Amino acid sequence: MIYQVGYELYTQMLEEATNEFKGDIKEVTFDTVIDFKYDLYIPDFYISDVKEKISVYKLILRSQSDEDIESSKEYMTDKYGKIPKVIEDIFEIAKLKVILKRARILSVIEGQNCLYVKLDKYSHIDTNKLMQLINSKDSKIKFDLNNFNQLIISDIEDAENNLNLKIEKVRNLVLAIESHEINIKKDNNDNKIKDIIEENLESQKIENKKSPVKRNVRKKPLKVIIRKSK
Repeated sequence: MIYQVGYELYTQMLEEATNEFKGDIKEVTFDTVIDFKYDLYIPDFYISDVKEKISVYKLILRSQSDEDIESSKEYMTDKYGKIPKVIEDIFEIAKLKVILKRARILSVIEGQNCLYVKLDKYSHIDTNKLMQLINSKDSKIKFDLNNFNQLIISDIEDAENNLNLKIEKVRNLVLAIESHEINIKKDNNDNKIKDIIEENLESQKIENKKSPVKRNVRKKPLKVIIRKSK
């Protein structure tokens, strides 16, 4: 169960269930899901205690800003010493989450040679920028014809075993289409996205017949492994 939903989501579900049992119902805060085919873990040589590993993991991935992340780095360096590469990777995921949450991106899921970026009508997206990006020459960004609220970053062979490159591709997409308006009309934004889909639907169907994006079940989701000391 833990590895199917990801450790962070599992702990969040456990907390929510506990609070509900106690009658302490809290408003659900927005979060985004990142699911890459890449293993992340906190090694025993850095932190051996399982409870401390869980606390550190939650501390990193629940950061709300780059400042929070830098503060976590300083805290961990002071308490545990120099941060190893595998934990630096967790920090990079946390930095991406900050951007995705700011833009209200629902999820980023790795598929077969592509990344799926899921939006909804509350996502802070500039639809004009999105249209320009999709229609630009040699664009690797397109709508998922099976889910019109989802974008596809296609042809990611070069990033298959490179976590930082996957992060870069997603970050570049979101920063390119993110809206910086403070007051966003949600329904209007949703209608604009639908209009863009209709404009691109026929041409994309033709393109997909030439080089379809294969959908596949994810083999190895992003997860943090909490290893017990021997």
